[in-house]
Amino acid sequence: MSVLNENGRWQLVNGGTPMKFTLNGELIEFNGDPETPLLTFLREEIGILSAKDGCAPQAACGCCTVQLEDKAVLSCVTKM
Repeated sequence: MSVLNENGRWQLVNGGTPMKFTLNGELIEFNGDPETPLLTFLREEIGILSAKDGCAPQAACGCCTVQLEDKAVLSCVTKM
């Protein structure tokens, strides 16, 4: 589950390995399961619906493609 913290930033609060990263210019703190697919995190926790689930977890169609560190990756098979 994600919540808006006191600084106005999204933060996941379901335990796990903490990590911080920038998503669309916003600092995000992730404390969830590192095995969570990036696609699941983006769609279900943050509400970004532009990456689609067309064939997860087969990574065959490409509709889940996102930019990660200046590279295109298939978010349905990329772990957090």
